[in-house]
Amino acid sequence: FERVISRLEASEGVELIRRDDFKIQDMMDRIVDQLGVAGSVSFRGVLSLCRTRLERVVIFLALLELVKMGAVSVWQAAPRDDIRVDIIAAAEEEH
Repeated sequence: FERVISRLEASEGVELIRRDDFKIQDMMDRIVDQLGVAGSVSFRGVLSLCRTRLERVVIFLALLELVKMGAVSVWQAAPRDDIRVDIIAAAEEEH
């Protein structure tokens, strides 16, 4: 997570600081919606849609919650490979 965040932040320009309220449930819905379209996404792809560090942290927490609930699975083919996120069929039907 730290490696992906630092790489994304290195490619970003200066940004105004503003207060955004991000809710874990909203981010969980965003991830499930993204998976509903693609079926499988990269962890980097999930994070790249976020504009701020706070948004990335909240979406990371949302992803952990989805894993805990059994709604998604995460896997990595080999060390240092991109992490993949897959939706579990039962979770897609509930959403």
